Amino acid sequence: MIRLGALSFFLVSISCTSNPFWEDPKKNELNLSGIVHAENNETDIPVSIWVETLDLYTTTEPGGVFSIPIPNTQSNSGTISGPIKLYFFIHNYSMDSATVYFTNGVFSRDQTDFSTDGQLLNTIELKKIFSGEVELHFGSNSLSFRDTVRLSFHLNIHSSYQENCQRLFNAIQPNSYIPPHRHSLANKQELLVAIRGSFSLITFDDHGNCVRSTSFGTELYADELCSNVGVEIPPDVWHTVLAKQENSILLEVKEGPFVLDEAKEVALWAPQDGSAEVNSFLAKCHKFSESNPRIL
Repeated sequence: MIRLGALSFFLVSISCTSNPFWEDPKKNELNLSGIVHAENNETDIPVSIWVETLDLYTTTEPGGVFSIPIPNTQSNSGTISGPIKLYFFIHNYSMDSATVYFTNGVFSRDQTDFSTDGQLLNTIELKKIFSGEVELHFGSNSLSFRDTVRLSFHLNIHSSYQENCQRLFNAIQPNSYIPPHRHSLANKQELLVAIRGSFSLITFDDHGNCVRSTSFGTELYADELCSNVGVEIPPDVWHTVLAKQENSILLEVKEGPFVLDEAKEVALWAPQDGSAEVNSFLAKCHKFSESNPRIL
């Protein structure tokens, strides 16, 4: 009986897949980690991350940090070997990706984007597809109910200032102020196309006198149809643009790349943006436009 009991215990022991008396040592757990964030070091915007094949999903923590434990490297065809992509995305940002390589269910020794222990080698920065800025201009440093608010909004289509073609939408109101300027420093032409509403392009001489008003747009203004939807402005011409209707929208196209110090030369004789002289200057330009309409 003793021998039979010992034999039974031996058979049970060798048939167990795990040790019943103490814990088996844990296998090395795989983990993918790194840093990814929006452009301009916007680390507080959560970035969504998806791992193909393994179908794992997570989002970044504050600071752009992510960590993805990999509980299983088995697929329908067996242990995973080969490349697997991680996709990083935010709404209104260009999607990016990185590749991790597996060999028999573990990280391969030869990697391009990750280290052999699953650490992303370089921080990934997602580029915004559309960006816009809203500008509020007040007539004085303090705001009262009698103050005029001049609102303008522009939305970049280009993804980088280094692109050879700079494109942006510019939404302006009849009381929006675009300080007279020219593009002589960069010696580049500018194309303006009316997307909504109608406009007047006012050009000036070197002393600030109005020289010409050119109407263009997509809708009727003062019972006259603007037959041309856009205008082209040479580099050395002082100019400003007036919106003749509310919520008018322009498409501006300029040759790139964009260099801030050379983008435009603001006229010294023009009122400073936000100063008390802006209202009277705008009134003068609007009056000139109405008295000297030039329809292309």
